[in-house]
Amino acid sequence: MNRALAAGVFFPLQELLKRKPTLRVLREVRAQEGWSASEVLALQEERVAAALRDAAATPWYGERFRAAGVAPGDFRALADLSRFPFLTREDLRRRRDDLLHPARRRSGLKLLATGGSTGEPVRVWACPLRVAHTDAARRRSRAWWGIRIGDPEVVFWASPLELGAQDRLRAWRDRLLNSTLVSAFRMTPESLDAAADTLARVGAVQLYGYAGSLALFARHLLRAGRRRPAPGLRAVFATAEPLPEADRRALTEALGAPVGVEYGARDAGLIAHECPSGGLHVMAESVHVEIVRDGRPVAPGERGEVVVTHLRSPAFPLIRYRTGDLAAQRPGPCPCGRALPLLEPVEGRTADCLVGVDGRVVHALGAIYPLRELPGVRRFQVEQVARGELVVRIEREDGFSDGALPRVREELARLLGGAVEVRFEFPGEIAAASSGKHRYVIRRVPLEP
Repeated sequence: MNRALAAGVFFPLQELLKRKPTLRVLREVRAQEGWSASEVLALQEERVAAALRDAAATPWYGERFRAAGVAPGDFRALADLSRFPFLTREDLRRRRDDLLHPARRRSGLKLLATGGSTGEPVRVWACPLRVAHTDAARRRSRAWWGIRIGDPEVVFWASPLELGAQDRLRAWRDRLLNSTLVSAFRMTPESLDAAADTLARVGAVQLYGYAGSLALFARHLLRAGRRRPAPGLRAVFATAEPLPEADRRALTEALGAPVGVEYGARDAGLIAHECPSGGLHVMAESVHVEIVRDGRPVAPGERGEVVVTHLRSPAFPLIRYRTGDLAAQRPGPCPCGRALPLLEPVEGRTADCLVGVDGRVVHALGAIYPLRELPGVRRFQVEQVARGELVVRIEREDGFSDGALPRVREELARLLGGAVEVRFEFPGEIAAASSGKHRYVIRRVPLEP
């Protein structure tokens, strides 16, 4: 598709049909990008105060604020936010609809399911304003790398094993927007060769996807002697998992383009994006980030848990949401000159891969999709003990039905490409790793080329 048509006609039409003010928000954040640090701080304080007022109108926050002895009027500066209670993943699971603003329940809300990277899937409500800020922040960050709306892109992402009517419609929409999907769930030497052909065929300007899948693709290209399949590629963007430095080097060597990291989550939104100077910038117009340890904020440079307050989610406020990720605030300005706050590289949410019976490599998220949608699942874990053998552990709660298990077994077998033995276990509690983190996928099988 012609880039001008994609950017000037089809993208605005899509946003209009979805009733998302993405283009207006994009103009705003581009203008705010040139602000000073004091101006960014003032904007954040103004929006945190508004978010607290929205939150106080909801049943859950109303209860918690009263129990903590705080009110929105107590907020004067960002330091005051530490007086307000945390929001946890368990709160979202148990009381999700009590977090909805009573006056905004019908404002075009969309229910988003997290990827379940912790093994504890949750769902959050997102209004058009929140989604527009996520999209605009991503588009603004891409422009740092010389990427424009409508530039051809290839995406390594989740792809259904069997396309339905909605999936085919989405594929046509992506084609109009110059976006091509490559499945991250079927990674064989043949599929990775086909992905390289796709980059060349569409003249990809950007490549985006799961960090682990992109690294696997890069190493395949290096082994096969197929460096730089898309000469016009300007940047590679890795998301969903930490990107080790060795994987970054492999991507740069194989694809001949610089690599940027995107940090975000379906529940918390787009949190930060790397610039070409290496700074991981917080999207301060839409999120405020705290780093805490033992419930208390830590000094810049000290590692702790990432806690997010979403500033543009009035229908479903997220105040001091504990992500479970580990990071640190990076002191000092970025060489790029932008005043947006900085994070050090994020730890945590490290995903694994599974190996199919035919040797294919499957991104771990493919295994959790059949599980995260099941009602009555408190937590889950998938362990691959052999190529054709999985152990699925499920912590059950009210609403769980054994009748859904045959479908899960069938989907996992299809994912791994053959006859797979799936054993279900139902412990009262799934043990955490020695680090204290919960691993949702464990692979005991060598990851062979």
